[in-house]
Amino acid sequence: MNNLFKSLALFLALFSLNASGQNYKADIDSLRQQQRSIYESSDFKLISKKIPLIPKDATLEQLADTSKPTKEEKIELAKFQQFRSRIDERGNQISMIYMKPETYATALVAIRRDSQDKTEAALMELNAGKITFGQFNKKRRDISEDMAAKQVQLGAEAKAAAAAGR
Repeated sequence: MNNLFKSLALFLALFSLNASGQNYKADIDSLRQQQRSIYESSDFKLISKKIPLIPKDATLEQLADTSKPTKEEKIELAKFQQFRSRIDERGNQISMIYMKPETYATALVAIRRDSQDKTEAALMELNAGKITFGQFNKKRRDISEDMAAKQVQLGAEAKAAAAAGR
C-alpha cells in the first residue's frame, strides 16, 4: 500500500511542476488546512477523539473502540457528515478545474464519489448503532485505501494513454 501512496505522490509532484499544478496544489493545501481547522474546533470535540480526520491515521485504540455513539455524539456525527460532504465536494470541484483531460478528471471524481458514498453508508450504520466506532474506522480506512488504489490505477492508465498518444 505504501507504493500506492508513493505513486500518487509522484504523480502529484510531477503535476505540480507546471503553473496549473501549482494552483491545484495551493487550492488543495488550503482545503486541507480548512478541513483540519474545522475538525479540530469545538464542534467535533467528542468524535474527534474517536474518529481521525484522515482514515489512515486511525490509532490502535480508535480501531479497537467498541463503543457506539451517544446522543451527543450522534449530533456531532450529523455535523461531521455535512462537513465531510462540503469538503469532499469542494475537492471534486478543484479536481474538475485543474485535472486534464476532462475524461481523467471525470473518472477521478467518480472514484471519489463512490468512496464518499461508501463512507456515508458506514457513517449511517454507525449513527444507527449497527456498528461501533472501531468498526467504522476500519471500514473508512479500507474504503480510503481502495480509493487510493483506484486513483493510482487511473493515473497509470492515463499516463500510458498519454504516452501512446505521443
